[in-house]
Amino acid sequence: MDSSWLYRQGELILGPVPQAKIIEMLYAGELTGKSEIQEMGSGGTFRLLQDMSSFKVHLAKAEAKHRVDAVAKKSEDENKARLRRGLLLTALFASIIGAVVVFAGKYLAVHTPIGKTAEEVAYAEIEIDPVDIKISKRSGPIEELVDYPGAGGTGTKRPSGGAARPTAAGGAQGGGNKVNKESEDPDGMQTATFDRSAINDVIKRNQPKLIACFKSVLKEGASLEVPLNAVIGNNGRISKLWVDHPEYKNGPVKDCIEREVMTWPFKPFEGESPDVQWALRLVSRKKP
Repeated sequence: MDSSWLYRQGELILGPVPQAKIIEMLYAGELTGKSEIQEMGSGGTFRLLQDMSSFKVHLAKAEAKHRVDAVAKKSEDENKARLRRGLLLTALFASIIGAVVVFAGKYLAVHTPIGKTAEEVAYAEIEIDPVDIKISKRSGPIEELVDYPGAGGTGTKRPSGGAARPTAAGGAQGGGNKVNKESEDPDGMQTATFDRSAINDVIKRNQPKLIACFKSVLKEGASLEVPLNAVIGNNGRISKLWVDHPEYKNGPVKDCIEREVMTWPFKPFEGESPDVQWALRLVSRKKP
C-alpha cells in the first residue's frame, strides 16, 4: 500500500496525499526538488524532495520534461511573434496597394493608357463619331430663346428679339452674326481674338465625357444626333448652352450635358464671345 506524504507550500502544511500524487505534482510543476515533504508516520522532519531517494528518478524525468516544455514554449512564442509581424506587414502592404489603386483610379479617370476617357472605358458599347465644329462670332448680347413652330411641327428656338441664332454652317439666318476672322470688321469694330483650333481641341478632347449622359436613354444598336450650341465667355468658360434636340431641351440628359460642358476649360480671350456649334453623333454598338 502506497505511503502518504505531507508537503509544504509557503507556511501551509498540506496532505496527506499518496506518493503517486506527489509524483504527479512534480510533472505538473506544482512541486520541485526544493519543495519540502515528509512521510506520514516517519516521525521525522520535513526534507527537500530532491534529497528523498524514492523521488530522485521521477524528479529527473520531471525536470527533463520541463526543459522540453520550455523549449517548445519558446518556439511557439517565436512563431506567434513571426505571425504577428507577417500579419502587420500584410496589412501594411494591403494599405499601400489600396492607396495605389485609389491613386490609379483617380489618374485613369482623366488619363487612360489607351487614349480613352473613363466614360469611354466604362461605356465602351457607346461611341461618338468625329464631328466638324463650326464657330461664328456673336454680335450683340446673348438673348433668351423661345419656341417657335418649324417644319414638320417640330418646335425649335430663336432669339426672342427676332434675330436669328447662328446656324451650324457658321452663318446667321438674319445676318446678325459674322464668321470670326480675327481681324478688323468693315465697321471698324475689333472682333474677338479667340483661338479656333484651341476651342476645337477642348471640345474634341472632352466631348466623350458626355457619353455618360446618354447611357440610360440610348438603346443598344441605336444612333443619335444631338446638335449643341454654346457661347464661350471671355473667361474661357461656357456662359450659355442650348441642346437643340426636341427630346433633350429639358430634363436629366440636358442637365447632365450642361453640368459637364460648363466645366470645360477654354483659353481666355478678349473681344466678342463666339458661338460654337457642333453635333454629338452617338452610336450604340451591339454587344457581341
